[in-house]
Amino acid sequence: MRYKKSATKRTPSGTRYKESIIIPNIPITQDDRYVEVSITDRLDLIAHKYYGNRNFWWIIAAANGIGKGTLYIQAGTILRLPANPIAIASNPPRN
Repeated sequence: MRYKKSATKRTPSGTRYKESIIIPNIPITQDDRYVEVSITDRLDLIAHKYYGNRNFWWIIAAANGIGKGTLYIQAGTILRLPANPIAIASNPPRN
């Protein structure tokens, strides 16, 4: 869903790829939820548990300033879960 609105492009050699998008700044709202990460948690599993969609892991990462590299988060970390992931995912800004 994150790249649904991204254009498909081609390199000079013909390789296809999706256009990059800029991850939005996700403002804090009073409806956001905060959860403490356990040792078995990953961003995709948290997204599935709270949003019903594993693909929304990037929203949690963006809201918490977590960069690329891993879905794993250190146990004990408090994560902010934005209240409206569908609105965020439906309107990501483009590059």
